[in-house]
Amino acid sequence: MHKFGTILIWLGLIFNVIGLGFGFGAMFLDADHAAVNLLGLVPIGFMALLAGVVMVLFGRPRDAGDQARHREPD
Repeated sequence: MHKFGTILIWLGLIFNVIGLGFGFGAMFLDADHAAVNLLGLVPIGFMALLAGVVMVLFGRPRDAGDQARHREPD
């Protein structure tokens, strides 16, 4: 789960960079159809980034020392 979350974070970042960079570039060049398609990658990238962060935070592997620190007192 942790590894898949890391992959989703990278995919989300890549989609956002491509969508924003090339989408605004296409908009400035008056290629409206391409700009709309490229800017459509941004919400998908944001959802992948958010899901990846949640998976990494909640699915991180625990070590033995981590459980000993969070143990209830007797």
